[in-house]
Amino acid sequence: AIRARAGTTYTPNTAEDAFPAIDGSGVNIVIFDTGVDDLLHESFTGKFVAGFNAITNTVENPDDDLGHGTHVAGTALGTGGTSGTFRGVAHGAGLIDIKFLQVGDNCATPGFWGRVSLGLEWIIANRTTHNIGVVNMSFRECNSGGAVYSNGLDAVSQLVNYASSIGIVMVAAAGNDG
Repeated sequence: AIRARAGTTYTPNTAEDAFPAIDGSGVNIVIFDTGVDDLLHESFTGKFVAGFNAITNTVENPDDDLGHGTHVAGTALGTGGTSGTFRGVAHGAGLIDIKFLQVGDNCATPGFWGRVSLGLEWIIANRTTHNIGVVNMSFRECNSGGAVYSNGLDAVSQLVNYASSIGIVMVAAAGNDG
């Protein structure tokens, strides 16, 4: 429903129709999720710029053991492979892959929100080095009791607000609840 590009049947007034040269080139997008299997999918060939594993606190190209980060990356910046048919919204963008979630984790996992904070701190510290323009966060805030409705004063909210204030576009899923 974002009308980003024309479909197989003509869809008028898409973003691609209005701005055909804008494809994300020159921008790097952080997929802050479960990792991205960029080495396994042709839609990500040559896109990897940098990566960080907030679970192990290491700079690396983290694998996706859940599939969610790979799915989100395809929607955001996938090229669609050799056919280009199913490309992402910003198919010219580079990939910054940050993993904070793995198989077996849930909202009660000790240190879970510390990983989110660590990942956000890495993004802020490396924004210039890696030309980070956009961060996609497709997760919800929760604890062992379920969803948490923030008052905006928690560490994660403050880090997101700060990143936004220094010019990083922060994209958050709304209602990402299972």
